[in-house]
Amino acid sequence: MNGIYFENITADDLRQIVSEEVRKALAEKPAPRQYTREQVADMCHITLATLHNWVRQGRLHPVKVNGRVLFSEQEITNLLNRRR
Repeated sequence: MNGIYFENITADDLRQIVSEEVRKALAEKPAPRQYTREQVADMCHITLATLHNWVRQGRLHPVKVNGRVLFSEQEITNLLNRRR
């Protein structure tokens, strides 16, 4: 029989350990959302060529994840706020 056995631990101690771990998990912020080039171009109502130019000009800073070019939600928000 496979399992985890605890020695010298009370039910209250276990309850406290589980409660702390759940609290930690809920407190963690989710990873920021990332968008593809196509999604960014659509959100900004621009062509992919314009998006490419903006990256070359330093207006946007993409990250590469497993060979994919992605833009963070914060990066897009900053760009849109600068354009207004």
